[in-house]
Amino acid sequence: MAATYSVTGTLTDAQTVELDEEAPIEAKRVLVTLTPLDENGSASQAEEAREKRSDAPRNPMMEVMERIWAAQEARGYVPPSAEEIDQHIRELRGYGGE
Repeated sequence: MAATYSVTGTLTDAQTVELDEEAPIEAKRVLVTLTPLDENGSASQAEEAREKRSDAPRNPMMEVMERIWAAQEARGYVPPSAEEIDQHIRELRGYGGE
């Protein structure tokens, strides 16, 4: 398996990425995965966790989950709080509202 490199850059249009540093490989076709960075320049928690275990074998289910989490983050999804989930469960079980 070929080595994987992580380099930050800027998406300048729908098809162009300007890298912040020179790519450590020769010019050839590559796979590019885009992870939006927050205003502090850091990746999401899921991406940071993946980078920490980059030497571990890839889990296809986790790859799908990471794509879902990235899409949710990109569209601004906010998951329900524990209190909201508990309230919903109480309502489903017929324990009443407030």
